This record gives sequence, structure tokens and C-alpha cells, in this order.
Amino acid sequence: MNIKTLIYRTPLNSKVGVVSCIMVFTAQKPHPKSKETYFGYYKNDGFVKRKIQGRFDAYDRWDEIKEKWISYFLNRKSKAGFSINRVVTPLDEWSAEAYMETDYSTISKEDFITTLLNYSTFLLSNRLTNQIQLNPFSDTEVNLNIDKWELFELDKLFTITGSKTTPLLELEEYGKGKYSYVTTQATNNGVDGFFDYYTEDGNVLTVDSAVLGYCSYQQFDFSASDHVEKLIPTFKMNKYVAMFLVTIMNLEKYRYNYGRKCSQTRMKQISIKLPSKNGKPDFEYMENFIKSLNYSGSI
Repeated sequence: MNIKTLIYRTPLNSKVGVVSCIMVFTAQKPHPKSKETYFGYYKNDGFVKRKIQGRFDAYDRWDEIKEKWISYFLNRKSKAGFSINRVVTPLDEWSAEAYMETDYSTISKEDFITTLLNYSTFLLSNRLTNQIQLNPFSDTEVNLNIDKWELFELDKLFTITGSKTTPLLELEEYGKGKYSYVTTQATNNGVDGFFDYYTEDGNVLTVDSAVLGYCSYQQFDFSASDHVEKLIPTFKMNKYVAMFLVTIMNLEKYRYNYGRKCSQTRMKQISIKLPSKNGKPDFEYMENFIKSLNYSGSI
């Protein structure tokens, strides 16, 4: 008789945000080497947490969500951003985040505008600019159409490497200055102060490899704490193209958590979708699109 066994991986310390993993096996039935394994990213169950009430189905969505989860599992259905089938071995990762395709169908102009607003706010709050304006850099409207986007390997677009770790105590000895100190925080563009010392050249993307995989653009020279990875462009990147790429990179944050960090090795294994022209990334389109958006005149 075949018995299905559930194995749960849950954090021993409830204060640590480790993602639970459920694995379903059929007892006494070896898995064929060529058979695909179904991976589902069953994250949002529709429940919310409230004081006194605890977790409950506030919007009466659980029955609908449960039906979808079971249907996709039983029928082994693949859907971008939700599930995928993949042949794996005991040496591979057994997690949906490692293999799922990112769902680009939900991306909108608002996602890019949010990136621009966050970066503009960072510049203003740290006195790197004198004002924020709502107006775009260009009056030419550029449509967002992902139908012709293609996948590009991240490690072909960037040299993915680490940064030199500089302790905060050492920076304090140099004193306050104009060079940002980039950390793993996901606010203020990852910056936690400015000092009179730097170790890294600017015009790169940085990624937090400690927890969230948060990506930001460092226009100027900087120093860094530990777990700050650098994406050095292999192409000519300006701040407008960088804003486009930061938005795309932050779509990938769902892949990473405390138990599955955004390491250099993992980044070298992913591909991102970008506007394409003649089989290459269309950086001119990316720049013009960002320039057409609100707040682009502020950066």
C-alpha cells in the first residue's frame, strides 16, 4: 500500500523568517530518474493576522485558493510565478524558488515609477539633489509592451562579484564625508550613512545577499558592509537604464529568504526578461521608457 508522507521544514525560532517547505513522497515507489517533479509556490493562502482574532480568512478566499492549489498539484500544471515541473536529482535544490519562471505579466509602469520615486527620495533626503519634481525627463510617451521581451542570462549582462567589507567602526575613524556606506537594508537605497572613504567604484547595481535580495543602484563611489554583492555592467549603463534594471531585478526577490540567500552562485544561474532588439537587450528603449515616466526628471 502506497502512503504519502508530508515532511515540514519550519523554523525552531519563530522570530526567524524561514520559509516552510512541504515535500510529498509516495512510499515504496522509487522516483524514475527522468520523471519531472512538481514544484508549487504556495505562499498566499488569503489569511490575514489581526490582534485577538489571530489568523483568519478575512476575505472568504480560502476555498477558492485551496481548490486552485489542489488542482495544480494533481494535474501537475505549470504557471509562471506559481508552479513548474523540473527533473531534479538528490544533489539539486528541492525548492520552487530555484526553478520558477518570474511572472512578468503583472509588471506595469507603476513599478518603474515607484523605483524612480524611491531613488529620487533617497537623493533628496541625503542632499544629493535640491528638489524632486513630478515631471518626466522627456515628453515622448513610450509604451510598455512585454510581448517581445526575451530572457538574458544575468552573468552575461554583469560581472557578479562581492564587495570589500568595511566595518562601521573603521568608517567612523575616517569621519563623515560624501561617500555612501551601502548595507543590506532595503530602505534609503541600501545606504546607512556617508563617510570620507570608499572602496568601490560607482555606476553599479548592488544586491543584498543576507536575506531579501534587495537590489539598488549606486551611482557614486561607495564602501560596503558584509553581504553586499556587486553587479558590474558588461555594457555601457547610465542611471536611466539602471532604474529599469533595478525594477526588473527586484521582481526576483521572491526567490530569496533567510534560508535561501541571494548568493553570487544563485544569481549566476538566473535569467531576466528584458526588451530585445536583434537578439540583444534594447538599452535604448529602456532609457527612453524611463525618461518618459514621472520623477525621471529628478534623477
